[in-house]
Amino acid sequence: MSYRPHLSKNKNTYPDQYGQQWWYVEIWPNGRKRDKTGKLTGERITFKFFGTEAAVRIFDIEQQRKPVNQLLHLTNPTIRDILPQFLDYYRLEVVPGTMQDFIRSSNHLIPHFGDMRFNQITNTVVLGYKNLRLAQTWQNRPTTRRTINKELAYLSSIIKWAQREDPPLCDSSIRIILFPRKQTKSPIQTTHTFEEINHIIAETGRTRTRGHHQHAADIQALATLMYDAGLRRNEACTLTKERISLPDKPIDLPGNINYYGVITVIRKGGKESQLPILTNRLYEQLKNQSKTVKTGYLYINPMTGTHYKNIRGGLKGASQRAGVDKRITHHLLRHDFVTHLHQSGVDLKTIQGLAGHADIQTTMDIYNHLESSTMRQRAGNFTDKIDNQPTREI
Repeated sequence: MSYRPHLSKNKNTYPDQYGQQWWYVEIWPNGRKRDKTGKLTGERITFKFFGTEAAVRIFDIEQQRKPVNQLLHLTNPTIRDILPQFLDYYRLEVVPGTMQDFIRSSNHLIPHFGDMRFNQITNTVVLGYKNLRLAQTWQNRPTTRRTINKELAYLSSIIKWAQREDPPLCDSSIRIILFPRKQTKSPIQTTHTFEEINHIIAETGRTRTRGHHQHAADIQALATLMYDAGLRRNEACTLTKERISLPDKPIDLPGNINYYGVITVIRKGGKESQLPILTNRLYEQLKNQSKTVKTGYLYINPMTGTHYKNIRGGLKGASQRAGVDKRITHHLLRHDFVTHLHQSGVDLKTIQGLAGHADIQTTMDIYNHLESSTMRQRAGNFTDKIDNQPTREI
């Protein structure tokens, strides 16, 4: 038998409900030969395979029957050849949202790179992909360098995985050159004032359509999670009852501070982060919702029967009803959260922890995006001192 369970990959996992697990497959194209000491010699090709024992047995038989030149061909495969095996690995490494984003990005990557072998992916080829994507549009808007960098980062993940395989599937010198950071910064977006954002959140709870009051209440709760707690869209939409811890009533702490409870958030990369609930309105919304939900997602879309994917339409409608002509998105709610925290005097290190930024530079970038009117307001004392100086007649 030339296959066996892969001990290291199965160390912390167990066969799933279908009996699938990782296997280690060995192929000796020229047969197993031993030297005088009894040590196996000759060429050996190894594969990692995820599936049931019946599936790996069929895979093993198929590889044994292939001519030697086809087996050796697998040491320099095309991107399309190894994509199924990479996907099996990647599903175990990333959260579902990242996996879905990878699939979307692969719709652009595979037509361009799919039939190339790793040693054919040169800087010139990558440059051609960049130029091709920059020339393409989506909904009459050009593709941004930020989007292209994200797609190429996924291609880089495939290459790095291939380099770590045993034996490596490609040369370790292959590198993907991305657009420099200064070309991929998000455009400066105008933040909302406290009054504007609170008016928008209030309008999300109202609906002009009969029978959609619960839907409107869910949208308001999700918008409050994104602004009052600074959650990302996916973090708010997939929040479960098991991840909130609420006291029966707010607890008074020294320093006139109220303890409203804690939210456990699954951040990017699957990291857990515990965030304090900062406002009474968010506490009341979560408390009321936790009474109606026994387990699982806190907010279920009545149209789909599962958690919300986004509340884009609800935010846009609420902004129009509130008379706010500024752009409104899920991420702008989080952007407003960080900006208003800083305007309230919260230090950058605390903001970094509340927002879940892995790098303090990300927090600094948002601070640098403060609109000019806010900076003008902060510089008011200086302006008043200069403008109110008595003039001397000459």
